[in-house]
Amino acid sequence: MRVTDTLLHSSFLFNMNRSKKALHKTQVQLATQSKVNKPSDSPLGSSRIMRLQNQLSRIGTYNDNISNSLSLIDNSISAMEGMQSEIQKVLVDLTNANNATVDDSLDTFANKIDLAITTIMDYANTEFDGIYLFGGTDNSQKPFGYDAAGTAIEGKSSAPDGKQNVRISDNIKQKVNVSGKELFIDT
Repeated sequence: MRVTDTLLHSSFLFNMNRSKKALHKTQVQLATQSKVNKPSDSPLGSSRIMRLQNQLSRIGTYNDNISNSLSLIDNSISAMEGMQSEIQKVLVDLTNANNATVDDSLDTFANKIDLAITTIMDYANTEFDGIYLFGGTDNSQKPFGYDAAGTAIEGKSSAPDGKQNVRISDNIKQKVNVSGKELFIDT
């Protein structure tokens, strides 16, 4: 069998072009640092990439939920610490009123306690990021206020009760609030 120069030439060019295409594909993969640059490069790889991108998106959402929830919890803790501080001041004032001499005015102690109650109510109506922290599930309006006579404090919303759940993974929801009912009413 005779091998002609044309056959050798054609075979050489074919192999050279195939090697150039492979080299170009490798250079593109190195430049983009990605083995799959278009779906036709690897259909299986493309579907795996899309699935992983969806998982990353969900994880990002859960991470945002957790960050926002931690901020809400931190603000709730600060408000409760403020209430605790005011309650301790009231206890000190009551002890001082009990030990008061005739010269001390009980009106002064009453004014201090009224001021502490107002401050505690302000803490109970603490707002963070457009919601009232202790409002339960109805957190769009102030949860606590004075009654019509202005002498007693009452829950203003339909019920300052309920859980605010936040999804922190595919299968887990976590309660992130302390409702006003949990905070102030003995259950």
